[in-house]
Amino acid sequence: MPRRIDVVKFPPPYAHRAANPDAFSFMWMKLHYVFNLPDPYAFPTVDGFAEDERRELARYVANCAELAESSLLSHVGSLTIKYSSDDGVVDVTHDSTAKDALRGASVLFRLVAAESETGGFGRTRRIIERRVATSETPPVADALVVTKTWRAARGKLSARMLDNIANEKMFEDGIGGFPADTMNAGSSPTQLISMFDYGDLIHQGRQLEAFEKSREDPHGHSRAEFEHVGALLQLSHFYLGYAVLTESALGRTPEQRL
Repeated sequence: MPRRIDVVKFPPPYAHRAANPDAFSFMWMKLHYVFNLPDPYAFPTVDGFAEDERRELARYVANCAELAESSLLSHVGSLTIKYSSDDGVVDVTHDSTAKDALRGASVLFRLVAAESETGGFGRTRRIIERRVATSETPPVADALVVTKTWRAARGKLSARMLDNIANEKMFEDGIGGFPADTMNAGSSPTQLISMFDYGDLIHQGRQLEAFEKSREDPHGHSRAEFEHVGALLQLSHFYLGYAVLTESALGRTPEQRL
């Protein structure tokens, strides 16, 4: 029997802070189908955090809560490609996001996605994993597999577009989609974010040449713009999910959560 795409098993993280909660639900349906991530709301409270660690974890959560309020995360766009039997692709358009909203969200995203800066995912993940790994309390010690599952999903979301992964999985599950070798993989989310961040939105330096070269092909650049937003969205929602896990690790009650 073909596998059915189940609904999300936990509330979309921070959707209550969004102008369009349905956009959060839509993204988490795809994330759940592809990764079936463990419920971050059910992650156990972790003891032993030093005070400076608690402050750092709280900063990551606050950054994510602010990112959730960005108009970009409430955006649901579409890409339109027009073909001609004689000329092939004749036009590529997409529902564009306001440049100021995209720039603001990109700056917030950079804070949240940072590997080695305070308030970023990298340091947050390492603090939690270190405390979980040294815990002798069974519910906490057993949670190390949960953190590793989330970390593995982040690696895949950084390397491939979520829609491509979902498409491939749907084909394998016999419910639609296309085989992997028929899809145009394009640039990775990491490459797209780097090109737009450091060629246009945040700095116009080390990726400026790549960004300008992309603009030489209007059709290709329009698709790159669309996929860049998709890359930001899929990873942003992942980071929001990990922020919920972080609040759980801090032992926050439902009333204390952001």
